[in-house]
Amino acid sequence: MEEIKVLFLDDKKSLLEQAQMFLEKQDDRLDVHTFSSPEDALEKISKDEFDAIVSDYQMPNIDGLDFLERLRDDGEDIPFIIFTGRSREEVAMEALNLGADRYLQKKRDPTSQYGVLADAIVDEVRHYRDHMSLQKSEEEKRLVLNNTSEMIVHQDLDHDIVWADERAAEFSEE
Repeated sequence: MEEIKVLFLDDKKSLLEQAQMFLEKQDDRLDVHTFSSPEDALEKISKDEFDAIVSDYQMPNIDGLDFLERLRDDGEDIPFIIFTGRSREEVAMEALNLGADRYLQKKRDPTSQYGVLADAIVDEVRHYRDHMSLQKSEEEKRLVLNNTSEMIVHQDLDHDIVWADERAAEFSEE
């Protein structure tokens, strides 16, 4: 897998330095960019592309859920992980309902917590990239099928139609 560009947001600057150091040491594919302000992070996201976002929950002005909601409202669907010291089930449920991919709790041992976080980032980015690749492949197939002069039908071994181009589908309706 290629490099993974991560936006890491937390209002505690000392934690940002620690997170960047541990995550990049844990997995050399991770390129961590830290922000202590949700407003600065939103501005950066509008100008640059990231493969994943890790955000604290409890921050002044805009909390992690508001930050997530703004991103999803803007059409950003990249992997998003809430990484917080708060252990509240209702926050975790709301985060997942708003479109967070994971909700991880900060722990006292940085080595183990950043190992778990690094693995979660890599897993979510891999899943997202696979999903995007499949979507692209399906769109390319759809374009080819719907722009050919032939009728194309794909059937399984039981002769059930799995898919067909638009012309074949229209013909079968007649």
